Amino acid sequence: MAKVDLKIERKHLYNPSAKQASVLDLAHGTFLMVDGKDIPTLHESTLELGRHCIVHTLPTLSSRA
Repeated sequence: MAKVDLKIERKHLYNPSAKQASVLDLAHGTFLMVDGKDIPTLHESTLELGRHCIVHTLPTLSSRA
């Protein structure tokens, strides 16, 4: 299987312009965003643990549905 690097293929999504706003057209579905940048008391390791739990729990839950 060939390795796919989405950061190279879709550079405009991973490195957006800081000077210009853009609109993304996303497929219909349920999306989840985790952002702890505006919470000064939240430690980075706590945020990483939360991301890890989400990444490993969601596929299990969706396969049961």
